[in-house]
Amino acid sequence: MSINLYHEDIVEIFKSDGLIGLAPHEGRMPGNDAKKEFKDLARQIGWQNNNHQALLRQQRDAYVRLYLANIFQVIFSIGKKEAWEHVCIGSDYDGIMDPFDRYPQADDFNILLGDIMLFLKNPTSLRIYDGSYPKTLDAADIKKMMYGYSPRQIADKIAFENIDLFLSKYFTDSYRLG
Repeated sequence: MSINLYHEDIVEIFKSDGLIGLAPHEGRMPGNDAKKEFKDLARQIGWQNNNHQALLRQQRDAYVRLYLANIFQVIFSIGKKEAWEHVCIGSDYDGIMDPFDRYPQADDFNILLGDIMLFLKNPTSLRIYDGSYPKTLDAADIKKMMYGYSPRQIADKIAFENIDLFLSKYFTDSYRLG
């Protein structure tokens, strides 16, 4: 059984006014290429060489690119500005998750958000899928898919605004009892 969402799943969640929480889970989110990249970077970081700080930054960048590729996959599947109201960080820092190495604790949540905003200010390419086919989003594609939102607005949406909106709509006594 796959834990991945397919295009049809994403569209149905959007149509039902649902929310997609994406967990920064190293064991589940990356594909084979990303897992290999993460393993290689971790090995190099372990050597404690002169490039240590640069390698740590490279590892953080790799995690952010992977995470944002998954977010932009959702935005691409929905294809409209309102998609940004249906995605959030699905943090799962309860001991079950295998978090990204550079963001191992809930305390690192703000660092992740800062790194996301840095990427969105000056994006590089991301790889998503159009059906079964890989598709590369360049910086112009990413900016277009931001639909006029600033990096800060997107970070706020995925960090707490969308969750707050969802809870205020569906976790109320009137909805529960209605």
